Amino acid sequence: MQHAIIGVVGPLCALLIGVLCWLLYKWTNGSRSELLFLYLALFGVGTFFGNLMSAAFVGDFSRAAVALQLPLSARYAASLIGLVLLCGLHFIAGWELRRLSLVGSNKLNSTIVMVVVPVLAGIVIVGLCFWPMPSSLVAGRFGEASFWIFAVAGILMSRKIPSGNSRTLGFGWGDIALFVVAILVIRVMAAGIAFPRRVNSTDGSIRATLVKRRL
Repeated sequence: MQHAIIGVVGPLCALLIGVLCWLLYKWTNGSRSELLFLYLALFGVGTFFGNLMSAAFVGDFSRAAVALQLPLSARYAASLIGLVLLCGLHFIAGWELRRLSLVGSNKLNSTIVMVVVPVLAGIVIVGLCFWPMPSSLVAGRFGEASFWIFAVAGILMSRKIPSGNSRTLGFGWGDIALFVVAILVIRVMAAGIAFPRRVNSTDGSIRATLVKRRL
């Protein structure tokens, strides 16, 4: 049960942050931070759905399912539910991104500016932050990016028109500062943080050793 709780807590925290950012997105309607909160809401809730989708294979929910000895049929059912929810989430995000696009832009321009450019830039930035990255994680990044196809579908099928609230999509000093802090945190966690731990050696004496924890 302890291993199951540890496995579930991470995705639940991401879900909580995502829901909070969605509420802030609705509350900041018309403000400059509206687009930021929409992306953060997508990442938070999407992290939860993504872990649910991988319950039959790898990840936090998979470890929790193994710890609880859940049948494989239940794990595959959870994966299917997570897949459907994750696709639907990206579609809704695309629907909303159409409204936040530059005023006067058509749906093709909205797709390029709001989805294609951020996704490609994000893959490069995340890859550099975690460099060197195992090939399995590289494939995972591209797998995650593939779900943005449903966001493109949301933009193309959206009946919303760009509002005047998002007339500019430029960067401010606050955006740059937040970006730099995020990169520094990721680099530190990717490299790992050493924590001292007291352990008993074979002769009964207590020695201090370093245990490295990685993100």
